[in-house]
Amino acid sequence: MWIILHADGGITEHEDWGEELSLEVMQTAVGGLIERIPRQYCPKPIKEAWANEEGLLMGLPINQIASTMLGITLYGDILIDYNKELMEELL
Repeated sequence: MWIILHADGGITEHEDWGEELSLEVMQTAVGGLIERIPRQYCPKPIKEAWANEEGLLMGLPINQIASTMLGITLYGDILIDYNKELMEELL
């Protein structure tokens, strides 16, 4: 399941998106060029996470939710693919 963690604190779920997203969809989700967040920062329920590669340079706001969840400072909207069942166990 895909979600976008918005820098303003909002969350958008995309249950209808499949396992593989196109580059265009991913870039639209984060608002620009994409950069994969290294796996070591992703807790077990998260399969992969993507950020705007130029978020800091563009002056995007810090994404407090994503930064807390992944333990690194992230800017702008963050795209996350996660295992829904494992995530529910954590919550």
